[in-house]
Amino acid sequence: MQSGTDQSKRPRISVAMCSYNSTAWLDEQLASILRQSRLPDELVVCDDGSKDDTVARLKAFAQIAPFPVRIFINETNLGFTRNFEKAISLCEGDVIVLCDHDDIWEDFRLKRTEDVFLLRPAVGLVFGDARLIDQRSAPTGTRLWDASKFSRLQRAWFRQGKATEALLNHNVVTGATMAFRAELRPMVFPIPDPWVHDGWIALIVSFFAEVEAIEEPLIRYRQHPRQQVGLPRGFLHRVAEGGEQRSILETQIRQFEAVYARLSEHAQTVRQKRSLRKLRRKIEHFTRRAQRPENRLLRLPMVVRELASLRYTFYSRGWKSAIWDLMV
Repeated sequence: MQSGTDQSKRPRISVAMCSYNSTAWLDEQLASILRQSRLPDELVVCDDGSKDDTVARLKAFAQIAPFPVRIFINETNLGFTRNFEKAISLCEGDVIVLCDHDDIWEDFRLKRTEDVFLLRPAVGLVFGDARLIDQRSAPTGTRLWDASKFSRLQRAWFRQGKATEALLNHNVVTGATMAFRAELRPMVFPIPDPWVHDGWIALIVSFFAEVEAIEEPLIRYRQHPRQQVGLPRGFLHRVAEGGEQRSILETQIRQFEAVYARLSEHAQTVRQKRSLRKLRRKIEHFTRRAQRPENRLLRLPMVVRELASLRYTFYSRGWKSAIWDLMV
């Protein structure tokens, strides 16, 4: 912490890590946690039934770490989201920092995150950019926000305190860079299917608190074939697999219906009620897209109406989604 900061106000920081057959990259990640200028107050690891020596490496690390390391081994494989849900539930700190097993943290990640929470009490969730690296930890020369199509419009929304609007456009929060206040867990849990944990947590938290986007790389984010959740596929690639489009939209409708059901119970402020209305418009927009006619010519009136209403701009990927709906 910087000199002059009241040490009694420092939040206790828990790191929630999930591991599964992590031998190839685990040591680099653990070493980067040890190098933090602000060490965590605990590391909670949930292993999802590794068949290699991951657990042995974790236990060896627990012997040398200058902070408590609590290791939990799942009797049955929970899968990516459920394992993170378990790890988060076991954290005892005031701030929960999510951690993938195969990345590398920048030395200032926890310090930079803590500073935001200390200086801005209204912030409930923090996330940041990342540098992409390959299987051998070599830089690819690409930044996460650029690769994930985090647009200038969405970045402006975050700066203006409109995180919900940005996330209703599309999720830009990567869990590996995320941290949030533990007091928000009752609103977040349980995480419904078919959501992935990071998208759900970010959107739910944005309803109750401010979200800070840190415009600097907090981690080195590894790209490799064994990755369970990675970068989104490019537009042309998705068009080539267009047969999946209707089912993807139907899945997203179910996702946002689940969000609406959770948040409608808690909408009290003017901002929350406004966000709920926008969420309903998102669902209506996706429903229209999913129900478009098989005949491409007959789709044109729907696409024109959705473009004119700016719903493609606010709730999809703009003209790219419109072209997709006409083509696929």
